Amino acid sequence: VGPGNLARRQALKVLIQRFDKARQWISYTGPVPFDQIDREMKAADIALFASSCEACPNILLEYMAAGLPILSSDRGPMPEIAGDAAAYFNPEDKNSLASALVRLVTAPDERDRIARAAYAKAREMSWTRCADDSFSLLVHIARNR
Repeated sequence: VGPGNLARRQALKVLIQRFDKARQWISYTGPVPFDQIDREMKAADIALFASSCEACPNILLEYMAAGLPILSSDRGPMPEIAGDAAAYFNPEDKNSLASALVRLVTAPDERDRIARAAYAKAREMSWTRCADDSFSLLVHIARNR
């Protein structure tokens, strides 16, 4: 799901045709309206988050909230946010991605464990908790100057 430039979309379609002619494992819908993203995520079997640079990976958080088994880049802050609620790969190494994907696809118990952990971890997160933790940190700093 998502937009992309024409050349990359076409390259992706060629790869999908090469590796999944029957379209049983890989699908690409392109951009979808915002109100349909949740439905698309919940219909997925695995979430792939291949970003090599993020400040706050909102899409990763959305995958977690959807309870998806997640295959994520090993770059920070993804491991700090997802912890054991994702499997990881080096986003600059196609072999790392391929082997991590094969491991996850062939391990239904691990996919289940990751999905449950992702959902549970997402449920712990909220704007109220973020604000409370931020204010607690500021109070701690002020008291211990």
